[in-house]
Amino acid sequence: MEKVKLTINDKTYEVEQGKTVLEVARANDIWIPTLCHDNRLEPYGGCRICLVEIEGARQLMPSCISRVNEGMVVRTETENVRRTRKGVLEYILSDHPLDCMTCEATGCCELQDVAYATGIKGDRFRSKESRGGVIPDKNELIYRETPKCIRCGRCVRICEEVAQENAIAFGGRGFQMWVATPFGETLLDGPCVLCGQCVSACPVGAIREKQPAGKGRSYQTGKVRSTCGYCSIGCQIDIHTNHQEINKITSETGSTPNNGNLCMKGRFAYDFINHQDRLDSPMVRRNGNLEKASWEDAYNVIAEKLKGIKQEHGADAISFISSGRCTNEENYLMQKFARAVIGTNNIDQTETECHSPSIHVLRDTLGLSATTNSIEEISKSDVIFIIGANVTESHPIIGLEVKKALRNGKTVIVVDTRKIWLAKKAHTFLNPQPGTDTVLINAIINVIIKEKLHDEKFIEKRTDKFNSFKKAVAKDDIKKAVKLTGISQDSIEEAARIYADAESAIILYGNGITQHISGDDNVKSLVNLALLTGNIGKECSGIYPLIGQNNGQGAFNMGALPDFYTDFQPVSDITVRKKLEKVYRAKLPKNRGLQIREMFDGACKGKVKAMYVMGADPLMSGPDTTRVNKALSKLDFLVVQDIFMSNTARYADVVLPAACFAEKDGTFTNIERRVQRIRKTVEPPGKSKADWKILSELSARMGKSANYSSPEAIWEEIRKVSPNFAGINYQKLDNGGVQWPCPKAGHPGTKFLYEKKFPEGKAIFSSTKTKLSAEKPDKSYPFILSTGRTLYHFNSGTMTHRAKGSTQKQPYSFVEISQKDADAARIKDGELVSVTTKRGRISLAANISNRVMPKQIWIPFHFINAPVNLLTKDPCSTSRSNGDSNLMPEYKVCAARVEKVE
Repeated sequence: MEKVKLTINDKTYEVEQGKTVLEVARANDIWIPTLCHDNRLEPYGGCRICLVEIEGARQLMPSCISRVNEGMVVRTETENVRRTRKGVLEYILSDHPLDCMTCEATGCCELQDVAYATGIKGDRFRSKESRGGVIPDKNELIYRETPKCIRCGRCVRICEEVAQENAIAFGGRGFQMWVATPFGETLLDGPCVLCGQCVSACPVGAIREKQPAGKGRSYQTGKVRSTCGYCSIGCQIDIHTNHQEINKITSETGSTPNNGNLCMKGRFAYDFINHQDRLDSPMVRRNGNLEKASWEDAYNVIAEKLKGIKQEHGADAISFISSGRCTNEENYLMQKFARAVIGTNNIDQTETECHSPSIHVLRDTLGLSATTNSIEEISKSDVIFIIGANVTESHPIIGLEVKKALRNGKTVIVVDTRKIWLAKKAHTFLNPQPGTDTVLINAIINVIIKEKLHDEKFIEKRTDKFNSFKKAVAKDDIKKAVKLTGISQDSIEEAARIYADAESAIILYGNGITQHISGDDNVKSLVNLALLTGNIGKECSGIYPLIGQNNGQGAFNMGALPDFYTDFQPVSDITVRKKLEKVYRAKLPKNRGLQIREMFDGACKGKVKAMYVMGADPLMSGPDTTRVNKALSKLDFLVVQDIFMSNTARYADVVLPAACFAEKDGTFTNIERRVQRIRKTVEPPGKSKADWKILSELSARMGKSANYSSPEAIWEEIRKVSPNFAGINYQKLDNGGVQWPCPKAGHPGTKFLYEKKFPEGKAIFSSTKTKLSAEKPDKSYPFILSTGRTLYHFNSGTMTHRAKGSTQKQPYSFVEISQKDADAARIKDGELVSVTTKRGRISLAANISNRVMPKQIWIPFHFINAPVNLLTKDPCSTSRSNGDSNLMPEYKVCAARVEKVE
C-alpha cells in the first residue's frame, strides 16, 4: 500500500495512506482524547473531543475521521485545541450527574479520564433539567442508567454495526434523549441477545454489568489476561478479581482473535466458577454410596483397582476419555498415563463424536488435521461458503466476522437444513433435505467442471488423483441431486458459479456436516471443492472445521486419540514409537486403541472393565444414552474427574474434584491453530486440584514418576516430542499466542497453511459415495429429528445452567416444529409435547418456528430435563456389522414422532 509522510507536533512519520490522524497518533503514543471513538466501529466524529489543528484547514478537524495525506501538518495541543476541547467537555458534563468525579466508575470511565486531564469540573453550563434514572429491566446482566449517558452513540452503533442485532436505539431528543429499546421492551424480551457489546463500548458506565461479585473501583481489583473457557474461538479475556472472587470479565480492543468482542457466555456466564455445587473433595463409593475421602485414599483405590484389572484382564480392558475442556498439558498427560502407565491406546475424547471426519480426512487429503487459515481472514474473503454450521450461535465471534463481511459487501452462501439467522442475510440460501450434503456438494463440483470454472494450473501443479476423481464425480447426475436434496438446478448452478468465480473463497462447516454416517465423505467433498478452485494455500481462502469445545483442537494435537500420538504422529510408526519410549522410559502399545463409541460398546459386551473420564459427561453428550447407561452400569470400575457432579459422575466409584480454567495455568489451542495461555486467577474450591496435578500424582502413586513442577514443565516435554510445536515456549505466548506449525525457535508461527507445499508434496482428490442416512422416516416415525447448539448454553450445560443470564434467557428445552405440522397436530406454541424415536421418549415445550421445514424438528442438546441424546443413534449397533469403519453418531438424522401431551 502506498505510503505518505506527515508531521504531528513537529515530528515526521511515514504511514500507510488511508489511515486517520487518530490512528497514526495512537500508533505513535500521541495522546488525543476521544469519547465516541471505538476501534471496532466506523469513524463517527460525533463527540468532537478529538479535534486537532491541521495546517491549511479553516477550522479544527476531528482526528478520527480526517484521513492523512502527503505533507499534512498536524498539531494536537495548541492553545486553541485545548480551549475548544475544554468547552466541548463542559457542555457534555452540563447535564451529567454531579457525583461524576467521585462515582464508582472512577478508574475505568473515559469521560472522567479526559475531564481530569483537561482540568475541569463540569459545572460551568450546569443544566437544571434532569433525565430519568435507572431504567427498570428484569434481565440479570445489563444495567442502564439514563443520567450518565453522554449520547456518544457507541452502544447503539456497536449493536447495529458489529452485532447487527439492532436491539437498542436513541429515543427522545435534546436533553431528554436516551438509549431505548423497541416499544420499551426489556432487554430480556426484545431482540437483544445479552452479548454485552454495548457494555464494552460504553465510555461512562451508563450501560454496565449488573452482577459483579464484589464491589470496588478498578484500581482496587486485580486483572489477569486469560483465554475464554467456552467455544473454540479462543477469545482473549481479562478476568477482574476482588478478594478471590471474579468481579467481571472484559476484553481489550485489539486483542487477537476477538478484538475485544465477546458473546454472552464469554462475558457474563462465569457464575459457575464460585458456584456452591462445585466439587470440593474427592469421593469414594463405599457400601453403595459416594462418600468424601482424602486424596490419599482416592489415589490408593484407583491404583489398586486399575492394577488389579490390568493384571487379570490386560491393559486393553481399561479405557480413557480425555477432554476438549482441559488444557493441552492435561490432555498430554492423560494420553501419556494411558499409554506409558497402563499400556493401552484406548484413549479418546468427546470432540471425536463431533469432528472425527475432520481430523482423519484433512490429514489424509491435505496433510494436517486443522483449520487452514486464520479467523481474521474470514471477513476479507470474497465469498464465504457456510454449510452445516449455525455460526452466529455456535461460534458467535466468527459470526461477527461473517456479519462484518456482509456489511463490507462480501458474498455469503449458506447451506443448512434450518433457516438460521444468516440464511436471511445470505446472497444464496440452499435448504437441502437432511443427510444429502455429499450429493449437493458433488453437484456443485459437477457444475464447476462442466463449465470449466476449475483452476487447471493449481490442479496440475499442486494436486494428485484429479482424473480418477473427475470420472467418479461425473457419475452423479445433477437431476438426481435435485431430486434428493430438494434444491433446484438453477440454485445449485448459481452457488457453484459464485464460489468458483471468486478470487478468494472460504468454507466454514460444522457438525451439520460431520455428525452423519456420511461424515467422512461430506468432508472429502468439501476438500475436493476447495482444491478444484485453488482455494487452498493462499490468504482469505481455505477450510474451517468449526470445532465446538474450547480446546478440542488441542486435545487432538496432544494425542487424545486411539491412533495418534501428539502432533498426529501415528501409533503405527515404529520410529515415532521408539522416540516416545525413550522420553517416557516405558514400553508403548503397538495396536490402535478403541474410539469412544467402541469403548462403550466394549463395556456393554464385558470387554472393557474400567474407564477413566476426565472433563466429559458422555451420559449427556453420547448418542443413545440408554446404551451408555447400560455400559456404565456394567463396568467394574469408573473414575470421573470433573468440576461438578455430572450425570456420568453419579455412576463413578471414585470422583475427583478438578479446577476450572480460571483456577489453573496452561494452554489452549483454538480453532485457527493458535496456542494461547490461560492463567490462574482465583483459587480452586476446597481440596480440588488442577487436572495436570491429579494425573501427575496418580502416575507417581502407580510407580511411574511424573515430577512436573508446573504446566510449563509439561509443555517443555511436549515440545521435545512434537515437531510442529517445537518452536513455541511460554514466553513466546505472552503476546497473543502462536499458530502452529512453529517448528523452531525463530519461527513466527503460520498464519495459513500450504502456501508453498503440502506435507506429502501434493494434496489428494478423494472419491466419495452417496451414502444416505441409515434411518428414514416412516408412518410410525414421520419426522426427521436433528440436534444442535444454542447461543445461550454450552455442551451438556453443567456450566451455563449455573449462569443467571443463560438460564434466564433460555430456561428450558424446546423442540422447533413448523407451523404446518403444529396445526396438523393441534399443538400451540409453548405447549408440552413428547418426541419419540426407536430408542426413547422425552417431553418438552413446542416452539413453533419458521426455521424448520415441514416434517423436520430440531432440539438443543444442553438440557438434562429433556436429554435429546436419549433419542439419537449409536453407530456401533449397525456400523461394524455392515463393515463400515465410520463411527460417527447420527445426531442430525433420526426418525421421530411428535405428539401433543394431553
